[in-house]
Amino acid sequence: MPNHVHVLFKVGSASMSETVGAWKKHIARLANRLLGKSGAFWAEDYFDTYMRDAEHERKTIRYIENNPTSETGVELQGLAVEQ
Repeated sequence: MPNHVHVLFKVGSASMSETVGAWKKHIARLANRLLGKSGAFWAEDYFDTYMRDAEHERKTIRYIENNPTSETGVELQGLAVEQ
């Protein structure tokens, strides 16, 4: 996935927009520091999907775990899933 990322958030009291915005800001700082770059890192918008039920969530997690391998042939090491 050279140009996008899949992430599953469980939103608490903050809105999805606030949650995604804070996450994107944090990751952009880390990535820019690592890459020796500055400025915009992410596209402004994002696409979200509401998890209808536990089965939908389970399938989404499986898709996220399997997608990098199927798209690029690269296996991710140290994939973290937090509950």
